[in-house]
Amino acid sequence: MGESWPRVKSNEKVTVAVGSGGVLRRFGEVSGHRVDATALPQATVAAGEKAPLLVSTEPAGCAVSIDGVRLPNETPLGVLIDAGREIAVEVLCQNHSPWTRHVLAASGQTVNLTAQLAEPRR
Repeated sequence: MGESWPRVKSNEKVTVAVGSGGVLRRFGEVSGHRVDATALPQATVAAGEKAPLLVSTEPAGCAVSIDGVRLPNETPLGVLIDAGREIAVEVLCQNHSPWTRHVLAASGQTVNLTAQLAEPRR
């Protein structure tokens, strides 16, 4: 089974991004329990537009790779990513299993990832 979606209240707004083929297609805010992706506005991202990605981990001090390229800093960290394009974010921490998420951000959208790493491997 896949990951479960967080429960939201009927009056709570949620930001939704829809991608296809690794490219952002639609983006917007919705409220309620059902999402009609076709009702979201078409997303347009100009070449070179960026979005902030913030990565934190428990424990701190882990390495982060984006699309297989290791970043020079350890967690917690912030970096600008290409907007409108899906990327793979991998967290590697000594004695823990790797943690990977795929991220697709709109221009200027801040993406916060928090990796709660499993107990250390023995």
